[in-house]
Amino acid sequence: MDEMKRIKFYGFLLLTSIYPWTTAETDAPYDVEKALTNNENPETAVNMEVFTCSKYRKMVENDLKDFIKE
Repeated sequence: MDEMKRIKFYGFLLLTSIYPWTTAETDAPYDVEKALTNNENPETAVNMEVFTCSKYRKMVENDLKDFIKE
């Protein structure tokens, strides 16, 4: 049972971190060059719009609610 909980947590992390970049409605969800050259602030390479677009929000809405309940 503990193993299944870990797998579920891992799946949730993938859903909320990698999924937005792979399904983004923008052409530039992540700027690798900016991440590699900006040592002081590499998070500027992430296009935060990928986490707020309606497509992503609709796709993860129910999973997010279920995960929070547990």
